[in-house]
Parts: sequence; C-alpha cells; structure tokens
Amino acid sequence: MARHRALVGRAAALTCLWILLPACGNSGRGSAPIRPRPAPEGNVALSTTRGLWVRMVPDARGGAFAFWFSPEGSMTFKLIAQRLNPFGALLWNPEGVEVSPGATATAFFRTPLAAVADGTGGAIVAWADSRTDAGQASATYVQRIDASGRLLWGREGIRALSAAPDPRAFPAIEGPLLVPDGTGGVFLLAMDLKLWPSLEPASLRLQRVLSDGTPAWGPLGVVAATDLDSRLSTFRLASAEGNKATLVWDRTGISPPYLPPGVKGIFAQKVDADGNLLWGSAGVTVRSTSASQFQPDLIPLTSGLLVIWTDLRTARRIFTASSSAPREHPCGTTAAFPSYRSPASSDNRS
Repeated sequence: MARHRALVGRAAALTCLWILLPACGNSGRGSAPIRPRPAPEGNVALSTTRGLWVRMVPDARGGAFAFWFSPEGSMTFKLIAQRLNPFGALLWNPEGVEVSPGATATAFFRTPLAAVADGTGGAIVAWADSRTDAGQASATYVQRIDASGRLLWGREGIRALSAAPDPRAFPAIEGPLLVPDGTGGVFLLAMDLKLWPSLEPASLRLQRVLSDGTPAWGPLGVVAATDLDSRLSTFRLASAEGNKATLVWDRTGISPPYLPPGVKGIFAQKVDADGNLLWGSAGVTVRSTSASQFQPDLIPLTSGLLVIWTDLRTARRIFTASSSAPREHPCGTTAAFPSYRSPASSDNRS
C-alpha cells in the first residue's frame, strides 16, 4: 500500500507526449535517420491533472489513442482517454474522455492498465478495478472506444475477468494484458493473486472478450498457469494464428512459492478460441534448471514460437529458445523447445 501511495505522490507532473518525426528536409524515403524532436507545439500535455500508468496504441490513421489514470483520491482514479493526430494535436476536448469515472484501482505489483487497437479505427482498454471491494483490485474491466470518443460497451465498461473467491484471503486480479483475437475481440490475461494474510502462489487467468463485449469463458475465464510468484513472476501474451493466443511465464522460486528444480523456469501455453489449453494443463517447459530463469518474452512464428529470457546460470546472460514444430503438443514436454542459445556468447550452449 505504501508503494502505491508513493507512486501517486510522484505523479504530480503532467502527462506529456514526445513524438518521433522525420528530420527537416527528409521526405521519409531513403536511409536518412529519424531523429526525435518535439511535436510542432512542443511537448503536448495530455492532461492538466496528475496522471499515472499511461498507455498508447495506434488509431489506424497515423495518430494514436492514449489512456491513463488520473488520481481522484488516495485509492480512487478516473480512467481517461485522448486521441491525437500524427502531429500530436489533441482531437478530443482538452480534458479527454472519461472511460471509467471513480474506478478504485490499486496497483500492488503490476501495471493495472492495458490497451490495444481494435482493427476498426478504435481501441479496447482493460484495467484492474475494485469498485465492488474497496482496496482490492478484484476484477478486470474492459471498454471499447471509437474514433470519436464514444464508449461502445456501456458507461461503466464490462466486468470481463474476476478474481477467484477465497474465504481465507483477499483476492485480487492485476496486470492485465490484451491482444487481438482475430475476430474483432481480444484475449485478456491477468494474474489472480491472494494479498492477505499472506501472499499465496498466484495463477494466470485468460479470458476471450468477443467483438460485442461478451466475456466468452464465464466470469473467471480459464486458468492458464499456476504456482507463479505474486511479486516477481513475469508473464507475456501474444496472438497466434487461427484465432489463438500464446503466453509465456516464469516461476522464479526466489520467494514463495519456493520451488524445486523442474518446477521453476520458463513455461509456455497455447489456447484456442474456445478456451482449450492446447499444450496440456501445465503447458510446455521452455527451460528449467537448478538456477533461476525469469523475465520471458515471446514472438509467435509460423513454425512455432520464439522465447527470450534472462538466465542466472551464466552470470545473468540472455537466452533464446525456439520451437520448430508447428504441431499442437498434447502434453508438456521439453521436446517442444529443442534449441537454446545465448546471444551474448555464441559458444555457450546448454
């Protein structure tokens, strides 16, 4: 909680924008570099009040949508949206559009805001919101906004993914990630964790939100991964071919849950449009050793998946793993990721 208040206290500055524009005299063709410089009017103030956790996505016309939280009090925020043209000029009223007035969003460990272009000139935004449980981010809401600033999924947005109830602890769901589902909707991934009386192992919940805003897999979504570290685990999400989603995550074993070798490491999963886990209930093991691997990221490939992560086996070097098999794996096996290498040392293989 103290960390949250400190973040709010440091948010006194205006939310500003810096734009990359072609250097003067450069038509954009050829090899001349693009140099950073301010928009024509200088730095653009997106808001006249404090702002936190800003996110920006393209608007399909060379401009962008920006989203941020504007603190209203110690625990409440307004979620604000603004649209900019390619030169940084504000296209909506100077105060932006209220996406969610009075949201109670508490970021304990994760950024509580995500956004993605919707493919039709608008955007979809997701945020952690505890409006029904003061002080706890108990659900993730989504909203769709069009190019004119209209809210398409109701005034309050749609409750898309809820934390699993637990009589022993305060549940929370944080750190939403969004990617397109290929049909005008999105896949939504977030961490389900228990905050009190002690930090329990966390899980990852995945939801598909259809183009009309309907959560396709019920209020709790599907459990895509378990036994994550509530404070330290990293997870990433990406769209995959055929209206599927892929995700990677780490289990550090550094703090609870303390995990033995073979259980901690880097893992991956693929989920289809109906919420089926295609790589077994536990996913596939990308890499697991007695040392810690963490902070993964991924890129889906037509022939599989490319994963990168930090590894403590060799003085914190960066490793990659690739899967050359495009087939779905019915159960988790390390055979799905046969090749490993460290970009930092071409002769370091494991």
